[in-house]
Formats: sequence, C-alpha cells, structure tokens
Amino acid sequence: MKIKHIIILYFVVCNYIFFTQTPTLDSLKLALKHAKSDSVKCSILFQLTETSPEEEWQTYNQQLKKMVETNLAKNPPTHLKKIYLKYLATTINNIGLIYADESNAVGAIENYQKSLKIQEEIYDRQGMAITLINMGTVYSNIGNLNKSLIYCKKGLRIHIETKNKKGISYCLNNIGLIYDRQGDIFKAIKYYQKSLKIQEEINDKPGIAASLINIGLIYNNQGDTSNALVYYKKGLQLYIQLKDTIGIATSFHNIGSIYDNKGLRTTALWYYQQSTALQQMVNDKQGIAFNFINIGLIYYNQNNNLKALNYYQKSLIINQQIQNKRGIASCFNSIGMVYLNQKKYILALDYSNKSLVLSKDIGYPENIRNAASQLKTIYHYLNQPKKELQMYELYIQMRDSLNNKETRTASIKNLLKYEYEKKTVADSLQVAEEKKLTSIKLKQEKTQRYFLYGGLGLTVLFGIFMFNRFRITKKQKNIISQQKIIVDEKQKEILASIHYAKRIQTSLLPTEKYIERILKSKALKH
Repeated sequence: MKIKHIIILYFVVCNYIFFTQTPTLDSLKLALKHAKSDSVKCSILFQLTETSPEEEWQTYNQQLKKMVETNLAKNPPTHLKKIYLKYLATTINNIGLIYADESNAVGAIENYQKSLKIQEEIYDRQGMAITLINMGTVYSNIGNLNKSLIYCKKGLRIHIETKNKKGISYCLNNIGLIYDRQGDIFKAIKYYQKSLKIQEEINDKPGIAASLINIGLIYNNQGDTSNALVYYKKGLQLYIQLKDTIGIATSFHNIGSIYDNKGLRTTALWYYQQSTALQQMVNDKQGIAFNFINIGLIYYNQNNNLKALNYYQKSLIINQQIQNKRGIASCFNSIGMVYLNQKKYILALDYSNKSLVLSKDIGYPENIRNAASQLKTIYHYLNQPKKELQMYELYIQMRDSLNNKETRTASIKNLLKYEYEKKTVADSLQVAEEKKLTSIKLKQEKTQRYFLYGGLGLTVLFGIFMFNRFRITKKQKNIISQQKIIVDEKQKEILASIHYAKRIQTSLLPTEKYIERILKSKALKH
C-alpha cells in the first residue's frame, strides 16, 4: 500500500468544510453566476474545488486563488482577511497536492511549506495538520522516512489536541506504514490496530479499506499468503463500493503479488496489467513504476531476460523522474539481477553496488538485504571471498533485523491478539444477548409453570369443593328422602284417621236422624 494514496484520501476527507450540506454542482455553478459579493464567490469556488470532477476542480482552484489574492491586495478588514488567507492556504495546498500526484516532490514540498506558513500565521490548526501530513507523504515517497515520521507525528499531535478522530486514524495508519517500511513490524501493527479501531468506530470506509490492505501486507510479509489474500480482497471490495480508482489499482497489484508468490504467474500478470491500466488512467507514476518492476520479475522467472530488462529500465526511468529513491534502488538491483543471470558480472556488480549505496542512504533494511545477498553471489563468481564474506554478514544482519524470531512471534501474536479480542468482544456480545434471551425465556417458562401450577391447584381445589358439595348434596337428598317418607307416612296416617272418622260419622248419622224423626213425630202427636 502506498502512503501517497492514503494521504490523498486523508486530504479529501479532512479539508475545510464551510457548508453544512454539499449542494449539487449545477446549483453551485448557478449560485456562482449570480453571486455579487466576492466573499460569497470565494465560498462557492471553494466548494466547487471540493465537489467537482478531476478535470474541473483545478480550474476552480486557480479562480479561487486569483480572487483571494485580488481581495487581499485591497487590505480588507481583519475578519475578512483571515477568511481570505485561509482560502489562499487551501489553494496553495491543493497545488502542492497536484505536484504530489505528478510525483514532483520539489514542487509539492515548496507549496506545502508556503501553505503551512500562512496557516501558522492565522493559527488554522486543522489546515496545519493536513499540510504536515501531506509533507510527510512526499518525504516518504522519496525515501526520507525519518523526515516523514517527524511531519506525520506533528500532524497527529494536532489532531489529538483538536479531537479529530478521522484525522487521528489517518495519521496512525500513515505512521504504521512508515514503521512497516523501516522493518519495525511490531510498531507498524500497533499503529495499524489503533487506526482501524477508530475507523470502525466512526464507520470510515476509505480508512478501513486502507487499514485492511496494510494488515494484508503484514500477513504477506510474514509468509501467511492465505490471510493476506483475505484482507486484500476485503479491501478491494470496499474500494469498488467507493469507486476509488487508485485503491482498486493498489488492491489488484497486491493480489497479483500473492499469485506471483504462489507461482501462478499468468494470473499474477493479469492483475498487474489491470492495476497498471488503472494507474495510467489517473497518471499514478509511482504505481506504474512499481507494477513495471513486478511485471519484469514475472518475465525474469520465465527466463525472458530481454523483456524483464525492458520493464526494469522503464521503471527506472519513471522512478528517476519522480525522484523515488527506493524505487531507483529496487530497479538498480533488479537490472543487476538480470545481468547476473546473463553472467555479465561486471555490469551486475555495478548496478548492485549502486543499489546498496542508495539503500543505505535511505535506510531501507529490505533493500539493503536484497543488494547484499546479490553482491555476495557476484563476489563469489568473481572469486573475491573477502568481499563475499562481508556481503554475507551484512545480509545476515539485515535479514535478522527484518525476520528475527522474537519480532516475528511478537508481531504475529499481537496481530492475532487483536483479531482474537475483536472476535471475543463479538462473541461476548452474542453470548450476552443469548443469555439475556435465555433469561427472558426462563422467566417466561417459570411464569408459565407458576400459572400451570396455579391452574392445577385451582382445579384440585375446585374438584375437592365439588366432591364435598356432591357429598353434602347427596346427604341432604337422603335426609330429604327420609323426611319425605316420614311425612308421607304421617300424611297417610292422618288421611286414614280422617277417613275413619268420616266412616264413624257416616255410621252414626242415620241413628240421629232416626231419633230426630221420632221426636218430630211425637211432637205432632201432642
């Protein structure tokens, strides 16, 4: 992953925002046409530089710069002067960015320094942080990692003080990349992890993609190509979603390197060619040069020395144009490798020595190791054992500094620890959620059991009540039946008595009537 790409993304997402919402290009252009105040025009022009496509924004940037300079010459009031100076610093920074895209390190640094001076004058801390990071990028691209680290850490400090999380994450990622290039894998992983954690918190997809690619590079450098490929492809998917041409090109290149290491050179060549085509579209010279080296290596491994040498030389020309010392060192060593393969030992010695001197100058352990290894072989064929031994010792020293067991183990453990912690957190959340659901379910089941037990209890009580009620009712019925029998018997007895009395009365009636008739007849007679 090239640090240049990361910083370009950083600059775009962290630059000044004067509008709460981004209007459409058409509405901005219409507003610019009808705007009467220069301060309003400047605001609109600034927004156009932020939202216009590649072929237009530079024109708007020049218009903004000219208008700002015209108004500053009129000696405006203090509050307007500060605004105009802020715009001016932004336009100069943008010009530096253009030079950086063209791999013109001198032009980029010159404009960044001008921008930084203005930002310091008006105490524009956000602008200062952006400019410092951009300067760090340029120094990294030309191989001056110590200066790059100094500027990136200055930018990080400002972002921490201003609590700019997105700025912090990009600075951490860039610093991790610098340590990675210096061979300090432990520190590189540490900074990558910090960066990725913040990016995930704020859902910064471009930043996440860059971090995924960088972690993939760590795995690749440790020989774990399977995990490296996983991270590269994750990064590629995000870049495709974001329609980020340089990000896609970088991902293609990295995936190609994996297949190259596995010996699948046809597949690797396809990825390198796709990457190169995209880089040519956006004029990414450093990326093109890097791809040419890798394409040359494929042809070298196929014993096609002429094609390999052709691509190495094309890469060297581009790297010299953009003053990329590390790229130049790599090209010198690769050209020396071809001459060694052709048994042209003097030419091989010349280019390999150039590579070693330049690699020592810029302080890249990997380049020093590669040059020393190649020189050891060349001195062997030239029958110079003393120099061969010196190069072998240097090779061992650089190899151990890059790949010693302690660093390798600590780095991988640290990386895996982070991955494990992420998974553990996710698992813990899942377990907690499952426990919560289980607890709710158990409570529901417990409540249901209580209802069930209560229902059963009520049923039993109701049964007992009904049984007792039935027993009492039955008893009462028996009593009533018995009483009814008694009543019936008494009624029968009474009826019998009445019947008997009637019979008696009936039997006595004729006698009384008879006596009455006798008495009546006697009375008549008297």
